[in-house]
Amino acid sequence: MTKQADDLYNDDLAPTSSEQRTWDWKAYAALWVAMVVCVPTYMLAGGLISEGMSWWQAVLTVLLGNVIVL
Repeated sequence: MTKQADDLYNDDLAPTSSEQRTWDWKAYAALWVAMVVCVPTYMLAGGLISEGMSWWQAVLTVLLGNVIVL
């Protein structure tokens, strides 16, 4: 590595090795649920309902958006 590259390298920011990657499907599912079940999600669904959607359309829209993005 060059001097400049050495200055930019940090073990804390380096990609993890395959041995360090220990997440299973349950960990990913828990992270996804934690990111989906939050106040902004309920605010978005409430806003969609106030704009004229039925409750199930709003929930389906938010769920579909979370599946696509997350």
